[in-house]
Amino acid sequence: MKTALSAFLCVSILLLAPGAAPAGTPHLSIYFDAEHTQSSSDCHGYEIGYLYIVAEEFEVFIAGLEFAVDYPPEILWIGDYDCPPVTIGNTPTGISMAWALPQNGFSPFQVLRAAIFWNCEWCIRGDIPICIIAHPFSGYVRATRFPDYDFVYAKGEPAWICPMCASSAMCAGTLDGCPDLPVPIEDMSWGKIKELYR
Repeated sequence: MKTALSAFLCVSILLLAPGAAPAGTPHLSIYFDAEHTQSSSDCHGYEIGYLYIVAEEFEVFIAGLEFAVDYPPEILWIGDYDCPPVTIGNTPTGISMAWALPQNGFSPFQVLRAAIFWNCEWCIRGDIPICIIAHPFSGYVRATRFPDYDFVYAKGEPAWICPMCASSAMCAGTLDGCPDLPVPIEDMSWGKIKELYR
């Protein structure tokens, strides 16, 4: 028992040590430009544009991905483009996709391009988020890791229309605007937990 407790404490301390944690959290980001640099934009008056959804900081090879996008009334979704051949659904209702050749999640890569129609001539309100949300059937934003096909859970980084506070250094990080994504938990008995530290 002492050995198991000592091992648990050592592992816990190592995990809390600076630099022991992963560099970042896997996430999907939304950008307004093909170079993936602009995550905020003024609302354009009645024209077609694109949103670029990018997988970042997954640090694994990705065989599949599922998520949804919550579009605000200021933009109307037209269609999803540049999707892999095996795709079910669409971004407003939940999209599941798989690649024949796994994607390199060790570098950011574009997942798809969504065509939108700007439904506003000027912004009546400010700081309008476009959110990556959980897929309605699984309840998560997640990727399938290659080669073991285990799940990698992710979060969503919003893009902002008519940024006021969102782009200001004065209040950076104080806005979220998107619903919290569920945190997955695995059912495990106390016996299985003790086995981890033998």
